[in-house]
Amino acid sequence: MISSNLIKRGLFIVFEGPEGAGKTVQAARLAEYLGKIGYGDGKAIHEPGGTRIGETIRGILLDINNKGMQPLAEFFLFLAARVKFVCDIVKPKMENGEIVVADRFALSTMAYQIYARGLPEEQCLTAIDLAVQGCEPDVYFLLLVDPEIGRNRQGLQGKKPDRFESENLDFHRKVTEGYVHFSQRLQNCVVIDTDHLTVEEIQKEVVDYLRKRFGDRFPNL
Repeated sequence: MISSNLIKRGLFIVFEGPEGAGKTVQAARLAEYLGKIGYGDGKAIHEPGGTRIGETIRGILLDINNKGMQPLAEFFLFLAARVKFVCDIVKPKMENGEIVVADRFALSTMAYQIYARGLPEEQCLTAIDLAVQGCEPDVYFLLLVDPEIGRNRQGLQGKKPDRFESENLDFHRKVTEGYVHFSQRLQNCVVIDTDHLTVEEIQKEVVDYLRKRFGDRFPNL
């Protein structure tokens, strides 16, 4: 039997950023790479989501027909989905030595609901801490983009805007400010300005950082 002391601790890696920054693409690429080297099924998990309850809540939050939702209701829906995500996915996988890659986590709530929506910071941060149950990402990759560039990227993809994407540019500028504001409080946040970078260049920065920090857990293919 292999000693539990020899099992490497799992890792929790999160991609964050405003709309059109490319976090979903980068999360998917990293998860695919990890699948090739033996970590997981090659798929990133979007948050909210990943569980049956989380996906149901995600549908409610993104539905453009729910545009009149109160910010506080929005906030607690995110937290409800996050509790399931942490308990059912992140903690079990990390205890098993796996590497979890997520598209969004708590930093999004700080940027969108606290900073951009204007909810009370101290009370909301306490609620966020309660929901994550001490489960903090080992690395946050914060991908930043000018809101107009982000919107143009999404337009080129031909995607129908969801409830958040359909907000005006002033809202998205506030979200970006919120990301910068709260990221400065984190010890484990890597900020990448994506305005003039290709998908491949961003991916290289991500993997280079992970190899430098975690060594042989991220080998060359």
